[in-house]
Amino acid sequence: GTAFNPHIENSGSTPAAQFLLYINYYRVKDPMPSDYSFPDLDEVIIYPAVGAPKSVVRTTDKTFTTADLAELQRRDRYLYIYGRAEYKDRFKNTPTHYTLFCFQLSTVIGPDISSLRPPATPNDIVEMLRFYWPTCRRHNCTDDECREQGFVK
Repeated sequence: GTAFNPHIENSGSTPAAQFLLYINYYRVKDPMPSDYSFPDLDEVIIYPAVGAPKSVVRTTDKTFTTADLAELQRRDRYLYIYGRAEYKDRFKNTPTHYTLFCFQLSTVIGPDISSLRPPATPNDIVEMLRFYWPTCRRHNCTDDECREQGFVK
């Protein structure tokens, strides 16, 4: 299969403590409804990480078969990656900070995966296709913005 591996960056200048990253892969038949509440799914990946300033965290891979990718390319299924980062600053008595994210695999550009003969290998797919991941209309926020949107209490 082909693996997707989101990268998360601490763009700040303060190290994060107690850093937990929650990643959900939401693969569905219909587009995400406008009132979707972004729950943690049964297969949520909870990833403890080090949040050094200006560092990039490579997360755990999620592998999709060639048949899965063909469905996504044809828009027979939709794929969203969403979740949150929870962390504290390294200073005493700081509140928990939240960064929420959501990306949709909107377009897979390249040859029709299902028509490739012999069946394409994962390396072929990575070389031939381009995946576009714009942000979702909701669930991209930090701290107070997330509270205002009702995602964080």
